[in-house]
Amino acid sequence: MGTAKALLDWGGRPLLQHQIDTLIAAGCDPVIVVLGHQADAIRSRVACGAPCRMVVNHRYAEGRASSVRVGAAILPEGRDAIVTANVDGPCSVRTVRRLVEEMARGRASITVPRYDEKNGHPVAFAGRLLPELQQVDEVGQGLKAVRARHRQTTRFVETNDPLVGLDLDSPSEYHQALSLLEIQQ
Repeated sequence: MGTAKALLDWGGRPLLQHQIDTLIAAGCDPVIVVLGHQADAIRSRVACGAPCRMVVNHRYAEGRASSVRVGAAILPEGRDAIVTANVDGPCSVRTVRRLVEEMARGRASITVPRYDEKNGHPVAFAGRLLPELQQVDEVGQGLKAVRARHRQTTRFVETNDPLVGLDLDSPSEYHQALSLLEIQQ
């Protein structure tokens, strides 16, 4: 991307701030933000008050699974749902709420949003899967392995939210995504 994705402008605020605000507005409590590369620069530009907590993954270079483990390690037990969101996949309040509502019904181990016949994000895991999230590793395929183990009890939630398919990995993808943001505002 050429710059920290967390600090990309998203509707007049850093993308990470959007994610934090969205998760809090959707009722996620606590919101655990795992920082890695450029943690100090990002922390200085993003507000994270209660119920948000920032932690640094000093081993971020090992891959995403190391960040999942860091966040899962400090997450209190007893959650109905654990929503995992990447900074480069902006989400909406209505989609996060819908995923959490599906988890509260207790029929699924994992809920995945779908848009235009494609799986998206964020993904919600049943709280009972916390021990598995605390043990993910890159060698074992990380969250993909958890999802594969619970394929039979995964619920796919159809949505009309095009944000669920975004993955901002290049400047062109970011600029295309900005047009979706303008449509939604």
